[in-house]
Amino acid sequence: MESLSTIYVICFPYCSSEERFAIEERISSELGFQTRFIDKGFYPPQSLYDDTRKQYRSEAILKYLSSQNKGQIVVGVVKEDAYVYGYNYVFGHADPKKGVCAIYTKRIYDEKITLYLARLTKEVLHEIGHLLGLEHCSNKECVMSFSNSVAEVDRKKASFCPSCSIRLRSILARLKR
Repeated sequence: MESLSTIYVICFPYCSSEERFAIEERISSELGFQTRFIDKGFYPPQSLYDDTRKQYRSEAILKYLSSQNKGQIVVGVVKEDAYVYGYNYVFGHADPKKGVCAIYTKRIYDEKITLYLARLTKEVLHEIGHLLGLEHCSNKECVMSFSNSVAEVDRKKASFCPSCSIRLRSILARLKR
């Protein structure tokens, strides 16, 4: 990936001002990048939806997002549910080769806005971490820990553990040259 300065967040259909602020603040504080938001104003194309499962196919969403990628990292925030083959659902999914990831908010949403925003920002950081080259972490409090349930998302912190932070600093130093 070429020199990186901005992360693009594409919202389907839109991101609220609270979501924008929370995402922008975490990306800036944890990764040091600027954030640019694009509200699509519509949901992803129906052709990417699996009518049988009543979920989006995440691989198809990532392919769609990759057509929007202009050499920067692209994060899709999709206000729906999605799955990948072999899983009942995913909170997020990343394709490091294409520089795109998606976060699906249906299962992490909560009427308590602070709880929802904490979950959202954790998933955003987690998937961007994958795009930057980080793997899942065995530290259950690290944002790079794998989450198989909302309770596991809640257990994580919205930050990288010391080990992942060291790897991330090395990766970011190469990218920002």
